[in-house]
Amino acid sequence: MNKIILTHYAAGEDTCDPVVETRKTIETLLRQMGPKMEKIGFQVTVREEPAAGKEDAESDRTNLITLACPELGLEETPLEDLIGAESKMEDCSCGEGRCRSISLEGQSYQAIPPGLITDGMLRVAFSAMEAMAGGGCESCCSDCNGCGI
Repeated sequence: MNKIILTHYAAGEDTCDPVVETRKTIETLLRQMGPKMEKIGFQVTVREEPAAGKEDAESDRTNLITLACPELGLEETPLEDLIGAESKMEDCSCGEGRCRSISLEGQSYQAIPPGLITDGMLRVAFSAMEAMAGGGCESCCSDCNGCGI
């Protein structure tokens, strides 16, 4: 079984509302999606990694989510790069300093919603499946209009 590694960068004892909410979302999502992902051949592993402190130049990593599938050569990639979103720093909703957010289709999220994380996981899984099949969708049939087999 291939592994998808979801890494959440957050301070270990971070009480920032968006970070805590994202952490809870990831935990819930793993319980809900983990068994479904296993059915298609992927074990999802979640890692919590420390982010740099607020004064550090890398503080924009706080609440960063990345995904990877190392067995198939898919390197650690930020969620926003996978789903076509943008990230930026903005005033935090908890009122303490600045916070990393993801913007997609006119919406900005400091606490990352489950739909965006699921989108990223599925994109990694489908990319990995494509790599295992040796090509794109059209590699399984000659008259391909998307995978409706």
